[in-house]
Amino acid sequence: MATQGTTGPSGSVTSSTNIAYVNTSGQEVFTAANVASTCPGFRIGVSGSTTIAAGTLQTDSGDDLNYDGDYTDPGEHAPVNVAIPLNPAPNTRYDGHIHVNGGTDSFRYVFNEQVVNPDGSLTVYVGHQYLIGPTAVGDLFVGKSVCGVT
Repeated sequence: MATQGTTGPSGSVTSSTNIAYVNTSGQEVFTAANVASTCPGFRIGVSGSTTIAAGTLQTDSGDDLNYDGDYTDPGEHAPVNVAIPLNPAPNTRYDGHIHVNGGTDSFRYVFNEQVVNPDGSLTVYVGHQYLIGPTAVGDLFVGKSVCGVT
């Protein structure tokens, strides 16, 4: 994570983050070769952007209860993976679920999530995973940049 700025009447500040090899252990639903977020702030306002190189999101983990290796039996289905755009629009949302031991947990992933804070500053998350449950509940964040009006 880095922050840079210039002073004076036309001053600015830029906050950025850059992460290589995101979640490459094979256990996570989101993987990417590289992710970055940038948040520049100027006297007249703020903006944000996200870049995701070779990003993949698994929106369905497939059937783990009866899987015998071929996905041909009734009720069996293969995992579902989607390619994430290189430059997702602000607040690009995907919903998904994971099958574990006969149960199903739901999640929501928001890429290039842009949150305007009460003070007018902007927070940009490359990715924000909302774990909806019922078993896993919480939030996971990937790459964060924050900037405000100078």
